[in-house]
Amino acid sequence: MYKLFKITKRKSISFETFRKQVKKQMTIPKSYHTGIYKSSDNINSIDFYSLTIYTFRITLIIERKFKKGHCVG
Repeated sequence: MYKLFKITKRKSISFETFRKQVKKQMTIPKSYHTGIYKSSDNINSIDFYSLTIYTFRITLIIERKFKKGHCVG
């Protein structure tokens, strides 16, 4: 399940659940580990702040005010 809600023009929040079988695998991708994560997409000028708890993830998506990519129009 994935749901995205727009809070303001530049901020969104998403809720995501993934299958329990992912946690039972021998090698779990880093994106599924429990914890708080920050990642950035410099081309699209977006920052992601994620909180993952077991099979549930909440992500805050913030678009930067001043874009850095080469296709800024």
